[in-house]
Amino acid sequence: MNQNVRLNMKILAIEFSTNYKSVAVGSDGEVIGYCEESVDSTLKPFKMIETALEKANVDVKEIDCVSVGIGPGSYTGIRIAISIAQGWQFARNVKLLGIDTVESMAEKLAYNKLDNKYRIVVDAQRGEFYCADYDVENGSFKCVKELSIIDSNAIGKTDRVLAGTDIRFKNAVQLTSDAKSIYRLSINNNNFVAGEKLEPIYLRPIPFVKAPPPRILNIT
Repeated sequence: MNQNVRLNMKILAIEFSTNYKSVAVGSDGEVIGYCEESVDSTLKPFKMIETALEKANVDVKEIDCVSVGIGPGSYTGIRIAISIAQGWQFARNVKLLGIDTVESMAEKLAYNKLDNKYRIVVDAQRGEFYCADYDVENGSFKCVKELSIIDSNAIGKTDRVLAGTDIRFKNAVQLTSDAKSIYRLSINNNNFVAGEKLEPIYLRPIPFVKAPPPRILNIT
């Protein structure tokens, strides 16, 4: 598939990984429909999608690809977004993309030409944070330290500018991911995945507990 065809694809981007939910519809490199919900509102994903499609004047049948922010972030929100994408692919055989939420935040900084050396952080609960270091310069961004989980006491031990959603550190930059940045990262991105392989970014090991053997009763 050549670059022009990819650029012309109509993409539905969904970002539910933080408290600031948003949906965007994009085509030809531009966001043509957008809907967001405030932190205090109840998530209404299908209404948001309907609103974004209406603003874009795009029919459901015209969507070629659904792109989802896969975290790290709100596990519930990400799962809702993934479920919508999986259902969409099953019903209409669209392409699917999973986009790193922290990377999309770095893209947003670059898009707005906020050059600096950043440590982007996302609350991981339990007194911990997901974090990754990015250099932003001349409208581009580069990851210089991969995503990891660190203790809250270690977050500020850096000369980098802290940036993240609702983080309360001195001189931190308040930064949210949104569906517009998810869309921009989806343009000419060919890393399509099957619905069953679209999964959240979750760095903590998932404990495995072996089930006890079945109890067999001798009934005579």
